[in-house]
Amino acid sequence: LLALLLAGAGYLFKKYAWAQDRLRDIEPRYALMTGLAQEKDKLAAIQAELGANYGRYVYPAKGDASQDGNEALQRVRDMATAAKLQVLSSQVMPPREDGGLQRIGLNLRVEGNYEAVMQFLETLSRSEPVIYSESTQLTSQSARRFVPMMRRGQPQAPAAEEAQPLEATAQLTLFVLKAMP
Repeated sequence: LLALLLAGAGYLFKKYAWAQDRLRDIEPRYALMTGLAQEKDKLAAIQAELGANYGRYVYPAKGDASQDGNEALQRVRDMATAAKLQVLSSQVMPPREDGGLQRIGLNLRVEGNYEAVMQFLETLSRSEPVIYSESTQLTSQSARRFVPMMRRGQPQAPAAEEAQPLEATAQLTLFVLKAMP
């Protein structure tokens, strides 16, 4: 009878130790979940802020990718026109998957005054949702090149009436990101 009693006590002690180990494992998780439940309003505000910030960089999943690409290209064309640039060509590329997002390519070629091109690129860098630049190629198209005149061994700048604004052509490869549906 004593052996049976000792075996039962041993079994109960093992179960008690097992239960204590499980409580030690569960206690940090329980404390974390309790803390999260207490901060649910703060977490909802942070989530809303993150969602708004995400919208600055990525088009929402709703809608058609080609339609969003056309809308982004029209925004870029409008920025170029506002900067007094001539749009020579523009194209929306088919979307492709890139890291869980859709990447919609935009190709654009503009021409105009160099300063206007720089203003356009600055405006483009501040647009929202962001329009990313993959590559930019600038080419000078000045009608008259600066040819220094030699006078007593020193190059001389052309007179003000001879100086012409520098014309430039920009070939831009851009893209926008869209959330996957």
